[in-house]
Amino acid sequence: MGVVLLWAVGIVVAILVGRGWVSAQQRRRVPALLAAGATIVDVRSAEEYATGHVPGSINAPLAQLPAGLDRVDRTKPVVVCCASGVRSESALALLRRAGCLEVVNGGSWRDLR
Repeated sequence: MGVVLLWAVGIVVAILVGRGWVSAQQRRRVPALLAAGATIVDVRSAEEYATGHVPGSINAPLAQLPAGLDRVDRTKPVVVCCASGVRSESALALLRRAGCLEVVNGGSWRDLR
């Protein structure tokens, strides 16, 4: 039983480390995308957004994003952000399925200021 638990923990750690590496790779592209006019979509709640956000960003809370896709220009690069990068990872997948050609998880909105 202990071997199975250890194996499962190893798999979870490998997945999390791998996802972090991909996010770090994506985040390196953020400055160039922003310089090229990418749209910033902040997927935090309206209350969180009101406490501070990147000027010019669009607030589209993750739960409401599918209904608000018309607010996002899918032909331009999109940088998604939230408080930590977890919700923006979900938003990234949703936007890619919706036809956005270039979407990057920018992580925390504070890192985009």
